[in-house]
Parts: sequence; structure tokens; C-alpha cells
Amino acid sequence: MESLTECETCLQQFNYDQRRPRFLLCGHTVCTLCIKVTLALNSRTVNCPYCRIPLDQNKTNAEAFPTNYKVLKMMDLQKQQIKNNHHDTTEKPNELKIMKKNVIEKTATQILSCRTQLALLQERFEQLRFERCIFKEKNYGLLENLQKSEVKNLMLHRRIHEMSGSIIEGAHLLHRLETAGHCMKDA
Repeated sequence: MESLTECETCLQQFNYDQRRPRFLLCGHTVCTLCIKVTLALNSRTVNCPYCRIPLDQNKTNAEAFPTNYKVLKMMDLQKQQIKNNHHDTTEKPNELKIMKKNVIEKTATQILSCRTQLALLQERFEQLRFERCIFKEKNYGLLENLQKSEVKNLMLHRRIHEMSGSIIEGAHLLHRLETAGHCMKDA
């Protein structure tokens, strides 16, 4: 309920004076002082600080905006509730101690749970980091093998090229020998 009784622009508690809650054209509620500041800073179009809808151009001072009496009523109810709670708390100090102890225990349990989850996350992070290193090493090994294979492939291509040149020379030589052999038969 507290956030409903304070101006969301300046985060100050509304009151019946300078911080009186005022309705804007869009339905949002801002304190009188914040409207005054907004009007003073912006000589042209003045917009709602929440939804940016232009304010009523006919209203040139903050007091011209209507008061949000629902918020004032909530403030009065809140003050009365605080007063009533104060009477209750002074009568029941042991209950407060028990409640405080329960809150502390619950908070300690939640902190322990968070620490446990954090430790598990850190452990998983380290595991993933280790797996990444192994993956990089494997990839490096594969890349190295691929480079070696490419070098061997190039060497094989050179040998094939050299051999094809030798085969062509051998074929020419064989052809000459056959031609020479035919010439000898004829002679």
C-alpha cells in the first residue's frame, strides 16, 4: 500500500500540502510539487512522466489539476492501521521475537539454498570450460591432420604429374622404337 501513497516521480510520501496527489489527464497521479517543477521546466508541451501523454494545455498551474482523494483516504487509513499495529506490537513483544526469529531462519535457509545453487553453477561452468578445452584440442588435432593430408595430396599430385610426363616420354620412345623396328624389317 505504501507505493500507492507516494509519488512515483519523486518517491516522496503524498501529503495534504506541497505533495498533494493530483490526477493527470491520462489518469496517473503525481504530487503537486512535481507538476510545478514539470510546468516550470517545460514551456512547450508538458507530458505525463509515465506514459508521455500530453497534459491538459489549459492548466498552467499545478493546483488546476484535480486532487486524488482516494489516495488521501488511503493515506489516512494507512496511518490509522499503523497506529493500531503499534498498539498490537507493544502488547505482544514475544510474538514479534518469534516472527523475527522465523524470518531470520527463513532468510538463512534461502541464503544457504542460493549458495548451494551458486556452487552447482560454478561446478558446471568449470566442467563446460574443461570440455571446451578438450574440444579445442581435438579440433586442433583434426585441423593438423587435415593440413598434413593436404600436403600429402599436393605431393601425390606432383608425383602423378611427373609420372604422367615420364609415361608420355616412354610412349614416345616406344613409338620410335616400334617405328625403327618396322623400318628394319622392311630393309
